[in-house]
Amino acid sequence: MAAQIPIDDVLRVSLSQPPRSSELQCAIYNALWEKGHLTEGYRRRVEERLSPYFSHYESQCEDLPGEFTHWHVMKAVEFIRNENDTKAAVHQKIRSIPGCQLSDKSVDVLIHLAVRLWLMICAGKLASRVDIGQFQIPWAENECLKTITDEITSPQQRIATTIELPTTFKAVNLEHQAGMRFFWTSNLADHLLLRDDYGRPKVHIFHHASFLKQHLETGCIFLPDGFLRETLQTLALLFPQLDNQTRRWYDEKRTSIQAECQLDRAAIECGLLSAEERQIDNFLFWGERIIALKRVFDDTDPRSFLGLWRDTRKITQWYTFWIAVLILALTIIFGLVQSVTGIMQVWVSMKSLHQH
Repeated sequence: MAAQIPIDDVLRVSLSQPPRSSELQCAIYNALWEKGHLTEGYRRRVEERLSPYFSHYESQCEDLPGEFTHWHVMKAVEFIRNENDTKAAVHQKIRSIPGCQLSDKSVDVLIHLAVRLWLMICAGKLASRVDIGQFQIPWAENECLKTITDEITSPQQRIATTIELPTTFKAVNLEHQAGMRFFWTSNLADHLLLRDDYGRPKVHIFHHASFLKQHLETGCIFLPDGFLRETLQTLALLFPQLDNQTRRWYDEKRTSIQAECQLDRAAIECGLLSAEERQIDNFLFWGERIIALKRVFDDTDPRSFLGLWRDTRKITQWYTFWIAVLILALTIIFGLVQSVTGIMQVWVSMKSLHQH
């Protein structure tokens, strides 16, 4: 049996070498979630379950300085785990690594990259890269990372209203009935964020359910359990498990954008919410953004005839409208039949006169 290569040695390869091998993926997984030695079965589970995460990892490492290795990133993650350290303190720890020859600018990029890969939050900039459509949280030198993450993960003021989110309030209907576009984001801070996209509403969806479940399993002080559970519940709300319409729609999305983004299949495997769980006041972290989505969902009229057919938000009005359409269609058809019959009768009468 071959000797196992130390994790540090596996990680000491350039970021230009993407994490596609089982060995490198498991080394990164070990460093991020401190899981220790992995059995062969668990290694396969990591490859399958976290494939969308490693796709994100690879995209974040593109076009970064060649001096960075995966080991540098994991050391930065190790340092930022200390909730009491400021960004300046983390910077100093990295510069104190024996043999470290990174410039101050490169160390800043390394710290920002570590946050993006460990917590999937865009804190600070990555060199000259422009993150299109993503919100970047500024991170000052004298601030702790916990201060930054608390802006996202702290509970909002409890919503003093009773709103039950209907079972029709799901992603497929947001698109078909309200005309929403979807932006599949890998930035947790953008989840459920609603923006205008040339006159059409666009909602950002953080789809990395496997990543959320992994942090929930291992525990993370920067991403509290309550926050992680509720984020998974928002996915259960928009992508109800066992809903065939949702499954077909999501699978089509996964296929159509595979070249741009690898959607996490686990996003539609987050369960079903009960009527009680669908009350808006149960959403302490994402409630305000859900209300904004609900408002657009209720107020936006369908943009096409097909949209009208799919729009079952107000079922009484839907039946009234389509019965009226049916009556109008039958009236037109019967009118045409009568007109054609009348014309044929006149034609037969004229032909009969000519014969006599």
